[in-house]
Amino acid sequence: METINNIESILLEQINLGKNEYIEDIVEYYNRDSKPEKIIEYLPSLIEQLEMSIQNINNKSEQEQKHKDNLDITIINDKLKKYYRQLIDNSHVLKLDNFTLNAYIQKLITLLWKDKNFYEFEQVALIGVKNNCEKSIITLGYYYFKYGNYKLMDKYLLIGIKNGSVKCMYKYAYTLWVREKFDLMEQYVQMAIESSTLEILQTVFGYYYHIEKNYDLIKRYCTVGIKINNVYCMYTLGYYYYYIEKNYKLMEEFFILAAENDCLTSIYTLGNYYQFIKKDYTQMRHYYLMGIERNCYKCMNNYGIYLNVNKNYDLMKRYYQMSIDLGYSKAMHNLANYYLNTEPDHLIALTYYLKAVVHGLFSDFYHIYCIIDNEDNNDKDTLEKFLLLINSNEKLTVDNKIKAEFDKIKLILHHKISIQENTDSIQNLKRHIGTDSNIYDLTNTNSNENLSPNKRFKEVEL
Repeated sequence: METINNIESILLEQINLGKNEYIEDIVEYYNRDSKPEKIIEYLPSLIEQLEMSIQNINNKSEQEQKHKDNLDITIINDKLKKYYRQLIDNSHVLKLDNFTLNAYIQKLITLLWKDKNFYEFEQVALIGVKNNCEKSIITLGYYYFKYGNYKLMDKYLLIGIKNGSVKCMYKYAYTLWVREKFDLMEQYVQMAIESSTLEILQTVFGYYYHIEKNYDLIKRYCTVGIKINNVYCMYTLGYYYYYIEKNYKLMEEFFILAAENDCLTSIYTLGNYYQFIKKDYTQMRHYYLMGIERNCYKCMNNYGIYLNVNKNYDLMKRYYQMSIDLGYSKAMHNLANYYLNTEPDHLIALTYYLKAVVHGLFSDFYHIYCIIDNEDNNDKDTLEKFLLLINSNEKLTVDNKIKAEFDKIKLILHHKISIQENTDSIQNLKRHIGTDSNIYDLTNTNSNENLSPNKRFKEVEL
């Protein structure tokens, strides 16, 4: 007995010294000794350690990961399942709040689902249902849906709906669509849309649109949403007809409806459509100006493109600058192009290209290098102005990739400035010496003749 107590004392002493690697040992020691009340104190820290180990393995690249890592993940997940369950079953001892307890329940049912351990999955999910855990309710509902038990599926999804879960409303509406109960489906879709934030709408619609590619379902959902004047549904249906079905007539109908309800994306897309596809510049101008009034930087930029094509450069600069002031990198690029090609001013062009890369348009480094390498920009004054611009823009970014490129450019500029300084020194020396400077000109074949006899080079016959 004394030996056992010594083991416990030694482990606790090591943990108190900050040696957290002994936490799992003390937990397993208490497990063998059947002391669950003592285990609970250490479980959260042990679980955090194991989760961090999984994260460290997952952070490795595919090349770095080895077969051993996969075995380690399996072993760690088995431990996590055991400790999650112990913590959940004894949560009353730790007095965990519902949010924390539900987080552990969600993690455990995810692992059990992955392992296809559906017996224990149901047990833990039901604990979550009693604790109003939304993920437990949804996952349990999906489990019963997958295996055709619609009665239990309805039971649990309706519990979630009663508790105000918008996600349960969408899940239940989907099951009604599958079962072709369209009238009832519309009721729950309407309830869900009315209760949704924009973020939830984007998540749900994005899943069915981009992942499932269930366009019939999306059209039904959007039709319900449009009846209750939901702008996002108007936009989504317009987007579908524009990019998927290529039905421009219906696209215009729903985008115009959304634009009339101040949907900036629809306003911009209509302007873009009239500019590049339909070539209706009156309508293009109408929607771009509508967007510009609402501070849409994309409308400002595209209207600037139109003005550039039509050689209205003063107005073009104005709209590009408005877009630039709102941080739009493509407008910076476009204005830089103008000063590079149309009204050549490499200093101004470089200014806007640098702004563009600082705002994330990395491809503009190509144009920056072209300006730096241009032979017309080799005078010291211009090079120093370029260097000043680089230094001032470097301070505006925390992106290490951009900083590394700036460092390369500064090396090039310092080198070119050094060459120019040496060239200037030689020129100054020549001016100081005057007409006799030809003695330093190695290309002058007569230079030897200008020297006094005692200083003439001795000619060697080869």
